[in-house]
Amino acid sequence: MAGNVYIETVGYHLVGLPEVHVAKDYGTEREVAALMDTVGDELAQGGLQAVLFDRKARLSHASSYEPDDFKFNPYGIVQINRA
Repeated sequence: MAGNVYIETVGYHLVGLPEVHVAKDYGTEREVAALMDTVGDELAQGGLQAVLFDRKARLSHASSYEPDDFKFNPYGIVQINRA
């Protein structure tokens, strides 16, 4: 499901952050990639709650990866949709 709707980061759990999924209709792939980088920086600097509030995003734990999969992120997924 996520792959059909969102462009996704992978590996943010390696630095203690949730993944970032941005809706494909948010913009071009370049714009979405830039936004994912920006949100990653915001998560690291301001924290999860600030990003959820400021970006009107939501936190999901519905992962397509099994908990024992290397790509599984126990911190969840920040989902950003077009307003």
